[in-house]
Amino acid sequence: CDHQCQLACTRLDYEGCLNIREVKKLAVLHGMDELKERWKKPEVKFDQKVAVIGAGPAGLSAAYFLAREGFQVTVFEREEDAGGVVQYVVPHFRITREAIASDIDFIRDHGVEFRFGIDPKFDIAAIKAEGFEYVVMGLGTYQTRRLPIEGDNEQIFASLPFLTQFNRDASKLSMGKRVVVIGAGDTAMDCARAALRCPGVESSTIVYRRAFEQMPASQEEYEYAVEDGIEFHWLRNPERFDADGTLTLRTMELGEKDASGRRRPVATDRTESFKADSIVYAIGDDPDAETLKGLGLNP
Repeated sequence: CDHQCQLACTRLDYEGCLNIREVKKLAVLHGMDELKERWKKPEVKFDQKVAVIGAGPAGLSAAYFLAREGFQVTVFEREEDAGGVVQYVVPHFRITREAIASDIDFIRDHGVEFRFGIDPKFDIAAIKAEGFEYVVMGLGTYQTRRLPIEGDNEQIFASLPFLTQFNRDASKLSMGKRVVVIGAGDTAMDCARAALRCPGVESSTIVYRRAFEQMPASQEEYEYAVEDGIEFHWLRNPERFDADGTLTLRTMELGEKDASGRRRPVATDRTESFKADSIVYAIGDDPDAETLKGLGLNP
């Protein structure tokens, strides 16, 4: 739950927003067993079969609501288990595997079938030839962008591969003592907190080109990072990362508003530098446009 409603809640004018996400969490923790006791599997109402591509949050949500409405649903997934980014990317200290499995099992109880280990180069025509009249795409955003930075230091990691490896086996990550995370969204907070839990890491620092008030991360994720001892450098943009570990940052200042409604970060003539052993960048990810085009879709 991204709880966007909390940002526009009318109670903000009084004591504060209604914490709807926490209310939902409490309902699940304390009411799920009772719900399952009186819950009945929905009946199949429609003859049309639906194929859902991807077993991440989008695909699972689509499958759940379609099955609840009475459709026959089959989910196709390239991995060997469902959950997508929540299963493989979100750090294990953020959510238990048991909680994820519970949600997936409940979706399966609705009659949703799963096919794992599917070739990523699947063919929609072949799926429809199996009798699926509708195909829902939930492929996620796994295409990582490149960090625009100069220098010859190769200890630079994209957020999603870094977090995936952290979940699989953090001992295989060689990050050094000082890790710098570029970005200030929820994923950046995850990266910074995960870095501190990697072998040998002594400090984890977040660098963000905008001001604190403009960070896209939720307040609670920021507070978790602060509790873990994460350091922050606001209005700083990385420019160069040299082999000797020197990270050069450009000092930024706020200019006019941009398309996002936030004041644009503008480069100044000032720079600063400090030592770092590794960089992890969390600056956004994109859908796999080539795969979508190959399927005849216009992303």
